[in-house]
Amino acid sequence: QSLIIGSNTSFYWDFGDGTTSNAYAPNHLYSQPGLYYITLIVHDLGSCNFADTLVKPILVLANSTQMLPDVLSCAGESVQIGIPPAAQDQVTYQWIPTTGLSNPNISNPFITPTVTSTYQLLLDNGVCQDTLIQTIIAVVIDITLPIEVVVCPGESATIIPIITSNVPLQYYWSTSPFFTTILNSDYNDSTLIYTPTQSSTIIYFKAFSNSCEKVGFLLVKESQIDYEIPSPIISCFNDNVVIDLNVTTPNCTFQWTPAEYIISGGDSDAPLVNPPVTTTFTVTITNSDNCSETLSVLVTKQNGTFISELDAWCNNPNIFLGESAFLESTNFTDNVYTYSWTPVEFVTTPTNHSTYVHPLITTLYTVKVTDIFGCFKEDTVTIFVTERICDEPYVFVPNAFTPNHDGLNDVLNVRSVILDDFTLKIYNRLGELLFETNNFSKSWDGTYKGEDVPAGVYDYFLEGVCNNHKKILKKGNITLIR
Repeated sequence: QSLIIGSNTSFYWDFGDGTTSNAYAPNHLYSQPGLYYITLIVHDLGSCNFADTLVKPILVLANSTQMLPDVLSCAGESVQIGIPPAAQDQVTYQWIPTTGLSNPNISNPFITPTVTSTYQLLLDNGVCQDTLIQTIIAVVIDITLPIEVVVCPGESATIIPIITSNVPLQYYWSTSPFFTTILNSDYNDSTLIYTPTQSSTIIYFKAFSNSCEKVGFLLVKESQIDYEIPSPIISCFNDNVVIDLNVTTPNCTFQWTPAEYIISGGDSDAPLVNPPVTTTFTVTITNSDNCSETLSVLVTKQNGTFISELDAWCNNPNIFLGESAFLESTNFTDNVYTYSWTPVEFVTTPTNHSTYVHPLITTLYTVKVTDIFGCFKEDTVTIFVTERICDEPYVFVPNAFTPNHDGLNDVLNVRSVILDDFTLKIYNRLGELLFETNNFSKSWDGTYKGEDVPAGVYDYFLEGVCNNHKKILKKGNITLIR
């Protein structure tokens, strides 16, 4: 391209090897092969542009071998290697080996390394041939973390990851997947000592070098023992009592003291004890993670204030469905005693020493009487409930009688506890009505119009309504024996 040079035009050449020139068309000899960037700055005070700058690369060959800087790349990620292309069409490029290169015939191909490898770039301008050697370091970072770390409450966990890498690393621990808060202060130490502040925490770990990193996570869990502290325990009347901690954590072991007051279950969460005096029992619970917790439970010894035994009864325990029964128990008149009848359904006054009940089925009732120290006595009574059936055996007509005036079975009448209204009719074989009544107190004495009827078989018809509002229609035979 032609260049019009004015009187105010000046030139500044930078040859990229530390030398410069102000000549219009200088000649320059490079002492070393390599890729150089030549910069030309032209100043002209009389032009619209005060200064123009032009930069061009030039590749200088000298039949030499040179080492290019190593390239760090994360294993499995793409990276560009080599040198920038020179504006010299006569230069050819050839990479050896060609494995993994995006184009082995350009100066700066891309590669996705998985292992550290060394490549040679052959440069040829038809006169000279140079060799450039470059090592691509594939940064390998492998970490192995435990899935879960278990720590006892109040203790710290020491977490040591297994790390494999071919470069120096820095390490970061955090409770955030974005690593906004860092738990460790020494980034060159991969070990973390962590004290959890809650029952379970996810901890994130990052191994880092340059722009390469590997991230993992694990769960830090407190190995807790789940139990219930029992309400105050009172041993009354020299009775054995159970200390029930209701431990729901599986595979725990228990060590109770004092052992001499334990009747049974000393290796469980619910031992049976009987201390002679008020005693504090201590247990050490150890779970399958070897975490332990020690608890104390007070068992208070009381003799109680009862001056007699407790009895419960019912004078009429057999009732029909729909009827009530009256339950009674020993009346400890002092107001320091409380009563409780169970089950409470259909109980009129469940906190009195006596009460009416209206059970729907046969029911076992328990009365519990407790004194001011928490000592109690219990007794039971059963109420038997029978469903009303408007038929035998609750409606009964005898099938024979002997009206011989001996005082035994001399009359015939209807027997029932559930009939409200009825009519009884007795006929002979000819269909003649011999007797009729709707009164329980009126009986047939085996006569008709004042005369004894002969021995034989007679027919009866009974029609009535029971007290459960159901009707009955019954017929049969009566044998009169003389």
